[in-house]
Amino acid sequence: MRRWSELLAAIKRPMDRRRFELATFAAAHELKSTLCTLAHGKALLAFFSPDDITAMARGETPSSLSAAEAALLRFARAVARDASAVTADDVATLKNHGYSDAEVFDIVATAAGRAFFTKVLEALGVATDAPLQELDTEFRAALTVGRPVEFVTPQRLDDPEFRAVG
Repeated sequence: MRRWSELLAAIKRPMDRRRFELATFAAAHELKSTLCTLAHGKALLAFFSPDDITAMARGETPSSLSAAEAALLRFARAVARDASAVTADDVATLKNHGYSDAEVFDIVATAAGRAFFTKVLEALGVATDAPLQELDTEFRAALTVGRPVEFVTPQRLDDPEFRAVG
């Protein structure tokens, strides 16, 4: 986890939070990770309404997104879906929206990094974090794209049962 945290920090560093969350949300949703879609959908609430985030989850472009951000969402989804199918024209579309080569790299690294970590979480069967239970029920349902939501209370490190198992 420490190594993933270090990699994630390096991926996030050059991006503003809104852009990072949009790319991460798009990739997580495309990969059908309920946990990551909910977590990053919640993070997007700092920038967008629940209705706008739900629209993004449906593949729509709410008016709160710029044309460049809509292109970013499509591109991040394409990277997550099948990076080998991404073409020079796809990259050119982003660049036509004002993204530099370095920014395109950052978007790719974010979507690819999410693909990596989503697969780790899904393979380990990580349950949805309890704080996500506070999200509106309809919003949570709209962002449930893979495994059904199953909230668990994490064991504490000072729990004798955890020490016996861990």
